[in-house]
Amino acid sequence: MHIKLLDVETINKIAAGEVVEGPASIVKELVENSIDAKSGMITVEIKEGGTEFIRITDNGCGIEREDIELAFTSHATSKIEDVLDLFSIMSLGFRGEALASIAAVSRVELITKTASGIVGTRAVYEGGRMISIEDIGAPSGTTIIVRDLFFNTPARRKFLKSKASEGGKVGSIVEELSFSHPEIAFRFISDGQNKLTTYGNDNVRENIYAVYGKEYASNLIEVCGGNEYVKISGFIGKPIINRGSRACMNYFVNHRYIKAEVIRTAIEAAYSGFVMQHRYPFTMLYLDVDPRIIDINIHPRKMELKFQTDIDVWQLIYDICLQALSNSNLIWRENTSRDEKPKAVVEQKQVVPQPVVESKPVVESKPVIESKPVVESKPVASIQTEVPKVFEAPEAPEAPVVHEASYVQSLSAPLDVRIESFETKRSSQYTRYVATKEDISDDEIKEQLSLFEKKDKNEINPDDIHIVGQVFKTYWIMEWNDNMYMIDQHAAHEKVYYERFVKRFNDNEVYSQQLLIPLVLPLNINQANTLREHMELFTKLGFEFSEFGNNEFALHGVPLELCGVDEVEFFIEIIDKMTMYEGRNLSQAEIYKPVCEKIATMACKAAIKGNMAITEDEFKALIVEMFKLENPYNCPHGRPTTISMSKYEIEKKFKRIV
Repeated sequence: MHIKLLDVETINKIAAGEVVEGPASIVKELVENSIDAKSGMITVEIKEGGTEFIRITDNGCGIEREDIELAFTSHATSKIEDVLDLFSIMSLGFRGEALASIAAVSRVELITKTASGIVGTRAVYEGGRMISIEDIGAPSGTTIIVRDLFFNTPARRKFLKSKASEGGKVGSIVEELSFSHPEIAFRFISDGQNKLTTYGNDNVRENIYAVYGKEYASNLIEVCGGNEYVKISGFIGKPIINRGSRACMNYFVNHRYIKAEVIRTAIEAAYSGFVMQHRYPFTMLYLDVDPRIIDINIHPRKMELKFQTDIDVWQLIYDICLQALSNSNLIWRENTSRDEKPKAVVEQKQVVPQPVVESKPVVESKPVIESKPVVESKPVASIQTEVPKVFEAPEAPEAPVVHEASYVQSLSAPLDVRIESFETKRSSQYTRYVATKEDISDDEIKEQLSLFEKKDKNEINPDDIHIVGQVFKTYWIMEWNDNMYMIDQHAAHEKVYYERFVKRFNDNEVYSQQLLIPLVLPLNINQANTLREHMELFTKLGFEFSEFGNNEFALHGVPLELCGVDEVEFFIEIIDKMTMYEGRNLSQAEIYKPVCEKIATMACKAAIKGNMAITEDEFKALIVEMFKLENPYNCPHGRPTTISMSKYEIEKKFKRIV
């Protein structure tokens, strides 16, 4: 078979297969062009899910009449001039493929006018060929109408999903683009109905409120930080708004919505221990990155990129997210208004119990809690904060300040709003209702959002805490300052026990217990290499061993506190999990993640269980130590240790307040 050169029409249809997957990809390409054209307002309108009609209108710089034919030619662009520009790209588009690819498989109408032009220009393309071009009266900017998608490629058209599904994808793309550029006003209309409106006021929090609702907007943690090459800003969600999928993990690099494993894994690692397994957080992170250290030209859709140094970026994101979580108040609150619509209601000031430091030693009772005084000291960081300290994470905040009357400063500001339903209130992103200015005024939005801001810290006296009792031999109830707190004794003790081991690990104070008869462990080549490479880590964990020869090691000592855990199994499992990471370009925190998991398992097995009776004195000693922790809100596996309800919320349940 002879080799033939394909004609231009066939080439364009093949190229369109990479760029144009459906209506959503057309909207993405055209809106990105509008953004690159310095538009301040962009309207997206579709009919029949975008398969029959798409219209993109902007107020950008427009296209000169003499450039229109060239704009619909493959690989023609105004955004780069030579190959060196690929290494400093800040625009969203640069390949010059979008218009030619879209026109090749649809009927396209272009109306455009530059600010300096006297009249506008209207051009019509069908199947990649120009049908007509003429002068027309038009405002400055560009309008592109795309009709009859895949009219000339029926084989492609039959692979489109239902109109509702395709419309939902378009809605998701518009949401992503509106978050990527909050300074631009977006409007999305589907079949004549307004689905999304943002006002271009560069307020990300208000956009989150508009798209995701009050529950998300009221549980945000602002993040900010960076270095010479990467600046990070935006919001992450408190652990309570976790989801069963990664659909709400949003991150942007240089205002481009992307999916990058290095960013995703760093976020998930920071949330480890704050959310349960197979649950994922909400994030809206913006990374401003020096274009010289990234490569965006690796995928036709430009959804993926490569960093020059993955480890540095991973560690920076991990540190910033972890620090934000560690410094925030994360006590879970019981929801009392699941069916109520958002409204500006100023509720009674709610206060959170603070780390308690007694003025005299408190002796823990045996056998449940260690029998030793609770001393005034720097709070032991949680698994999420202290373990990474060994792996070069940021320093923990300073300890609470102790005052004469045994007062201590708050861990963080109190929560000011109740948590609404965990379930998503909207059936899909496509049908999501968004309030317009006619529904909610700017002042009302600001007033509602002001409820979510942190208030001044409060001080407490430990004597004011009143323990009410215990239910089901598992959950303790205590009262403090018009708030009721329910504490899971197992989760609380698991957290304390784990922190205790982590502190000793960081302070090199993990003690070993000598074995009467050393155990000889035969390892394979990879296991032996892993153990040799990380000998210092295993020694810090309390293991004592020596090489026996021929990849065999003699185990002489094991950690003293390996309660309920098989020592050899613990030792081998850590080696196996760390061996799986070998050869990958990972940070130390990622490499040592298996150690954290095994210590968490050990703490879980060693902690008191539900239905196990403990005395009130033992519980007091437990909560004194727990509230001294930097993150007392979750056990190492992500379950909450404490749930709270204010007096106001309880009275509302009993209809004493309506």
